[in-house]
Amino acid sequence: MLAPELKIDEAVTARALARAAEPLAPLTPEVGAELQAIAGGCTDLKLIPGVST
Repeated sequence: MLAPELKIDEAVTARALARAAEPLAPLTPEVGAELQAIAGGCTDLKLIPGVST
């Protein structure tokens, strides 16, 4: 499904997706809040190009 869109050989795409990391635990509201806090810190430090507060 991704290979034609990315213009990458289907076998290469399948291999890359098979190697991709999978979550080790469900995404809970607490984990979401922690990730959002990290993202907010990166935004505050202006580490994300094109994002302004």
